[in-house]
Amino acid sequence: MSSYLFCATYQDLTCDLRICRGHIGIEFRTKQRETEESMYFSLNPMQAKTFAESLQNMAMRIPIKEIKNTDVLGDLEVYTEIEKENNKKIYHKEEFPVA
Repeated sequence: MSSYLFCATYQDLTCDLRICRGHIGIEFRTKQRETEESMYFSLNPMQAKTFAESLQNMAMRIPIKEIKNTDVLGDLEVYTEIEKENNKKIYHKEEFPVA
């Protein structure tokens, strides 16, 4: 078990979301090169759905319009990548076409 604190509230972030082999990979990176940090984890689709819904519910409780000093908040850019489907037929030994 390990723990890692990644407080990025005041930093500009990049987030890469990837779907690969039925899992969702999430990588957060700070954009400052001199102090670049990153965190990567993967979730199955149900975990990702539960996390996204919970995060949305929590964000709805925060009165964002009341934040006065916007200079101290970081930006977030999100990029998505979906694994391309490979449409090749996989033959079982008994199914090989006769030459």
